[in-house]
Amino acid sequence: MDDPEGPSEVIARPTRGHATGEPPGIGVTMAQRWAIDAPAKLNLTLHVAGRRSDGYHELRSLVCGVTLADRLVASPAAMNATTVACNHASIPLETNLAYLAVQRLRAKTGCREGLHLELTKRIPLGGGMGGGSSDAAASLLLARRAWDLHLTDEQLAEVGAEVGSDVPLFFYMPSAVITGRGEQAASVRMNWSGWFVLVHGGVNVSTADVYRRWSQSGSGQLQPDRTDEALRATSARELCACLHNDLTEAVFAVAPAVQSLHAAITQSFRNRGFGEKPSLPHGRGSVVQQRPTTAAPPPFHLTGAGSTFFAPLDTEAEAGELARRIGDAKLKARVEVVRFLPSALVVEPQT
Repeated sequence: MDDPEGPSEVIARPTRGHATGEPPGIGVTMAQRWAIDAPAKLNLTLHVAGRRSDGYHELRSLVCGVTLADRLVASPAAMNATTVACNHASIPLETNLAYLAVQRLRAKTGCREGLHLELTKRIPLGGGMGGGSSDAAASLLLARRAWDLHLTDEQLAEVGAEVGSDVPLFFYMPSAVITGRGEQAASVRMNWSGWFVLVHGGVNVSTADVYRRWSQSGSGQLQPDRTDEALRATSARELCACLHNDLTEAVFAVAPAVQSLHAAITQSFRNRGFGEKPSLPHGRGSVVQQRPTTAAPPPFHLTGAGSTFFAPLDTEAEAGELARRIGDAKLKARVEVVRFLPSALVVEPQT
């Protein structure tokens, strides 16, 4: 989950029938617009095993995608140009991971064909949901289709790893286990798939500050890794028992507003009678009207090193009810219901 450095071993191959040795994209015109949704991710488990000799942290995490997504559309641009139009003005081009990923791919393949990206951001910045990394992976998939590159997902993931450690995992959706510093990913099949309630704190948390804090105070308090148990879970209740994030206390220390939000979520449950027992019959021949029993809500967990909390539910109705109750508490937070991502990322023609 730290930004990587180092060379890539990806080798460009001829495209669109080029057999003359010309770099791909020369003398061809991109006539099609392509689109893709770049999904957010949730770290269902996040185990930090310690700091490595190279300064990165050794991780193991079960990650799933959700239906909250940014949207990218690719269209032709001037030769050799990579341009990005984004609805979020606070993301400068030189730090936009979608732009950086396309530029890295262009350098690796020698492709000269222009590419313009329209990026509509929906995933909160700094929320720990991997929006920038997902955009980078999605932009590589768009460029491969637009430029007709003969590269595998694995080769694109290698390029993505040079841009950010979280980028490769998005080639292995809808669920994956990541290891190393986060750049090693393998697709896995979870027994459970359902719904999530998300509560976004709106705080842009610095990942570097969180890991620095963890190294200072958390490295001596290693927690057990319950990733394998989470994979076997068949219900939201079973999954909740396995969820953990070793970075939670470090995030709370770096961003007290995130801890305050968690406390406010918990207090809203208490104020609104979650888990209270119904009233009992009162006196002979009379019954006090009973309130419907409300099951205790699932605990909310932090994803990644960000400010978004999530809770898994088995059905859309349960998730909607929980989201409504949190919304009624008037917290200063964005609350929404999303679904477990049903499939891998797909590039589609844009009409």
